[in-house]
Amino acid sequence: MNILIHGHSAAGEELEEEWPSIDAFRNWATADHWVGSFTAYEEDEDGDFIVIYKGIIE
Repeated sequence: MNILIHGHSAAGEELEEEWPSIDAFRNWATADHWVGSFTAYEEDEDGDFIVIYKGIIE
């Protein structure tokens, strides 16, 4: 199951993408020099998305 990442870059751009893991997103963001804050969501058994992690990449 993928993780939904919703983020806001320091440049004001918004992203919402599915990733296989939070680490995969962090690795991409670091390699791409993406700076900003993000929230990771996981879908529960009812189909609702719940927050599982909030982070900042500097």
